[in-house]
Amino acid sequence: MRNTTRYLLLPLLGAIGLSACGCQEFGKVRLLVGDELAAPGETVEVVAHLKRTGWSAFFPPSDPPPIVFHRGNEQIDRVQPKDTNSVSTHFTPDGVGDTVIDVIYQPRPATQPLSGVCHVACWDSSKVAIAIDLDAVLNHATRFDRMTLEFPLGEARPDAAEVLGTLAKHFRLVYLTEMGLEARNAIRAWLSRNRLPDAPIFTWQRGSSWNLLARGDQASTLRDLRAKVPALLIGLGSGVDDLSAFQANGMLAVMVNFEGGWTTPPDVPAARTWQEVWQFFTYDGNFPILSDPKAMLDLHDRNGDYVKFNWPGQ
Repeated sequence: MRNTTRYLLLPLLGAIGLSACGCQEFGKVRLLVGDELAAPGETVEVVAHLKRTGWSAFFPPSDPPPIVFHRGNEQIDRVQPKDTNSVSTHFTPDGVGDTVIDVIYQPRPATQPLSGVCHVACWDSSKVAIAIDLDAVLNHATRFDRMTLEFPLGEARPDAAEVLGTLAKHFRLVYLTEMGLEARNAIRAWLSRNRLPDAPIFTWQRGSSWNLLARGDQASTLRDLRAKVPALLIGLGSGVDDLSAFQANGMLAVMVNFEGGWTTPPDVPAARTWQEVWQFFTYDGNFPILSDPKAMLDLHDRNGDYVKFNWPGQ
């Protein structure tokens, strides 16, 4: 029993020793920053998280340096983390458009600074916005990829870049993914590599059919986004959960069902390829309606619960 107690105490004593000598920073530190969506005139909170591993995860930071927020060459804030792993600043966009805020943290003078980027999108209702499920509608990762890779980013779906590149000229785009903040840099590099339009990235979580405790937040995520941008009225998804979340928020759901396996309701446009997505948008006068916020909001009000849009081409 004595030996067991000694072995149990050794890690704790080691941790206390590291803390006493000011070595709480031992381990890796990641700087995680998310994107924000703002209505015109709205002030948003830009949050930076310090995710620590090793001994750092068990102790508050030891006299950490400040985290600095920049817009271009302008420093907009400098915040001391103190005894927390998250800091924030408030930012009010100048007007409608996209703003990039760079966040810099240098753990120690001799180390490479850590950096993160927040894309603040300030949108009015002059354009319809489309929410796109990145994980399945854009990204063709295998089941093995999803089980084994930290960031399961596989091949881009054929024709997605061409179709989305054209739609981005007429609509605003939002990407939705189950991958967390750690994946932001990898996702943006993947989008660039596959010639896909850059756009704000938000996290949503699907529910689980086998784990009742894993509740999805897709509908609430979309509700928060639509509260800021009522013209977020179209969703491109790939399954029943996506369909339910879009319709629960009054949106037109367009299901892109690459692998098959389920049948969409008759009032839900369904495509099997990105070329068919494009055919839906351009079918027999659809485009002027789909790209017109007033026409889409009128459809929403007329139908009551969510936007319905029959497509004889499916």
